[in-house]
Amino acid sequence: MRRSYVAASSVAAGIVLTVVAIFGADRSAPATEASIDLDARMRQTAASFLASLSPDLRDRATPALDSPARTSWHYLPVWAHPRDAGVMLGDLSDEQRVAAYRMLEIGLSDRGYLKAAGIVHLDDILRPIVIEFLEREGEQEDLGLDDARQFGSDFYLVAVFGDPTGQDPWGWRFEGHHLSLNFTSVDGLVVGTPTFMGSNPARIQAGPEAGWRVLAGEEDLGRAFLASLAPDERSAARIAAATPADIMAGPGAKDRLSSLEGVTASGLRPDQRSLLRNLIEQYVGNLHGELAAAELAAMEAEGFGNVHFAWAGSTAAGELLYYRVHGPTLLIEFDNTLNSANHIHTIFRGRDDLGMDLLKQHYESSPHHRK
Repeated sequence: MRRSYVAASSVAAGIVLTVVAIFGADRSAPATEASIDLDARMRQTAASFLASLSPDLRDRATPALDSPARTSWHYLPVWAHPRDAGVMLGDLSDEQRVAAYRMLEIGLSDRGYLKAAGIVHLDDILRPIVIEFLEREGEQEDLGLDDARQFGSDFYLVAVFGDPTGQDPWGWRFEGHHLSLNFTSVDGLVVGTPTFMGSNPARIQAGPEAGWRVLAGEEDLGRAFLASLAPDERSAARIAAATPADIMAGPGAKDRLSSLEGVTASGLRPDQRSLLRNLIEQYVGNLHGELAAAELAAMEAEGFGNVHFAWAGSTAAGELLYYRVHGPTLLIEFDNTLNSANHIHTIFRGRDDLGMDLLKQHYESSPHHRK
């Protein structure tokens, strides 16, 4: 895996808003009126996007729901991890791009949408910087000019798995460098994980956007919670002195973190529990309010006290940091470990990544409908 991308000196930014709504937490519970409405709006928006495409583009954009590509998500740029499904934004007209981004408006909160758009724009800023570096310094062992020319918003893909126009299960994904947003809909219920967001650089160091940070909340709230821990609590939460090279439960590695480590929410003071909840909501709140509320309700149903926090690295600003928030229904990882602590990766895994449990229940109850 090629990871040593040239650090950019400027990048685009992000914004913070919080969305909270409520609907049932039980994955097996019938769809509520609110969840059915969200599914209907997602279906309509996806169908409008597909209707705007030529037959050739539509063919590329619509792999089957059971396509291996649906579970083969990633956050590397397309030159480092080629995609087998989806249509690139660069192949779309302005009108079609607008239709693609409307899908994000439905699936994400305001905050999540602006973060996602900021991450895509970041790649547009990164492209000329990397190309200029390579032209000046020469091609690198793991990064050439042809690779660098495949940074940018043109190289993000939209894929719709299955048919959104009927009632059968379906899903969709918006993905590219440092971004993978996955949604699955089954019998009116929608899940929106796994969600990967990253930024390089984490803080813009120069240029008109100097000081902007796409994922500021993820880092600042994590450090704020760490700062709230007493020395013995911090020691109990620390799983290693050195940070790992990357998140540990990334693509294809969901089960790598099978045990809960660190301090538990049940052992914290009320103010610390509040800080931990705020940190969790920073990630969960990137999703549409209905989806965020379902994840939070699932967490509460299993007991917020069972959520663990663990970390590695340094508590000092500007130093390498890794942390995870791990409970029975969710897993959050954060690392800022590359480019002198100026390159962030995050992942949020929820109660039913890619709707696998929902799909299993659906096919067991109506196997003749399996597609």
